[in-house]
Amino acid sequence: MPRRLAPLFAALAVACTPRQCTREPAVSQLVLGTTEEPASIDPAFAGSSAAHELSRLAYLELTEFDEDWNVVPRLAAALPTVETSTGAMIARWRLREGYAWSDGRPITAEDAVFARRIEADPRFEAPNFEVAKRAELHAEDATHLTVTWDATFADYAAPKVHAVLPRHAYPEPEGASFAGLGRSVAPASGPYRLTKWVPGQHAIFEANPEFGGARPSIERVVYRFFPSEDALEAELASGGVDAVGEASGLGLERAQNLAPALEATHVFEYTDSGLLLHLSVDLAHPRLKDVEVRRAISAAIDRRALCDLVYGERATPAFGFFPPRHAGYVDASIEIEVPPLAELAKGAEPLRLEYMTGSQASARAAAYVADALGRAGWAVELSAAPAAVVMKHLRGEAAPLTLLAFRMRPDWDGASALVAGGTRNFSGYADQEVAGLLTKAQTTVDPSAWGRHLQAVERRFRGDLPLIPLAYRPAVSVRPKDLRGWRPTGTTTPVTWNAEAWRRGGD
Repeated sequence: MPRRLAPLFAALAVACTPRQCTREPAVSQLVLGTTEEPASIDPAFAGSSAAHELSRLAYLELTEFDEDWNVVPRLAAALPTVETSTGAMIARWRLREGYAWSDGRPITAEDAVFARRIEADPRFEAPNFEVAKRAELHAEDATHLTVTWDATFADYAAPKVHAVLPRHAYPEPEGASFAGLGRSVAPASGPYRLTKWVPGQHAIFEANPEFGGARPSIERVVYRFFPSEDALEAELASGGVDAVGEASGLGLERAQNLAPALEATHVFEYTDSGLLLHLSVDLAHPRLKDVEVRRAISAAIDRRALCDLVYGERATPAFGFFPPRHAGYVDASIEIEVPPLAELAKGAEPLRLEYMTGSQASARAAAYVADALGRAGWAVELSAAPAAVVMKHLRGEAAPLTLLAFRMRPDWDGASALVAGGTRNFSGYADQEVAGLLTKAQTTVDPSAWGRHLQAVERRFRGDLPLIPLAYRPAVSVRPKDLRGWRPTGTTTPVTWNAEAWRRGGD
């Protein structure tokens, strides 16, 4: 054991005499690492991917995305039934029976009603505020919950649409800075309960004796917090960390470099994800507002070569918006004849391409794009800036091209990137046909119709290219070879979603 870990493991060890320790097995334990220490693991206030990863150990959602990107019941006994009428929609949920908080109090529909009040309160700035304010929740009895929406809402059954909070033990709200349960030791609904949080060091989760599902075979899960990716990588390499999830902060490149050294003891999982690397395009630029120019830029970039160079053959070339496992994906490129880029760029000033500092993969991708466009006839000048600066530029005076990446949920329709005024629509794109198709998608409860509308959006996107897709990057996680039940999703649902199924040992 590395000497620097001795105090931690001494603190975690089960107290016993030498005689007891020889005949009683030690408490089974799994140590995970992350570069982000969340401010809150409250289901209503956990906003980041790292916060979700810790939160899912202690708090159940009504549903989750599984590893196949299907919505599956979690705290709900089944997916809800739906009734629609003019101007409204009603979803009826049934909670699993026999589930309790870790203090023994039953989990009821009233806990979901209470959570909606917290999420819909404008003082608290809950991440789900915009969705929560659209719904009214009513507990029919202990296990039956009725949700009345102000209009048809396609994502009614998605994970994190309705939080469930321990009403009987919830702290008194304290204004806009309120983070709910925060990092507090509070009643838990999940397979584990938080028992200790040492800021800047670690959080300890113990198996929840009141958990309504299968009791975890791993008694203790410890999350260690690291100030940098370097520190996390070093501890994973030395054995101070057993595993890392997809939200750990360990980058794809680091994982690929580390994998050979740990191939005897660990499995490196590269999971198809919805993370789209792309070029955001300033459509106000005098040349880039021409769709033929955007198509010529796209045609000049060899995606397969870019993926091999930047991600070591682990990524999937992207020619459209939605990733291959998304319902909106269309398995065909649109062949459109365009003039050579050199002809379209004749007499133009060099293009400026901005990217974020701190990632070697981003720097390589930006350099590859610059080289490809330069060889095709349009010189590119690279500039790098911290993420906060790049985002400020995008919302003000954006560079003609900006290298970006964002992750899509399996139920995301892309409206925030493709509709005028959307929070991710940095290009200024506005198209009535796309807006109309997205409205249809957002107002259907038929999954097949939803997919068809988004496939029509995808076809329109591929012809118009309001942004230029480059690659779908995989999510990476690392586990010991003897850890079973580890099922990364590649989505916003963290690997901890089924933590009670984890076990150490043989098949």
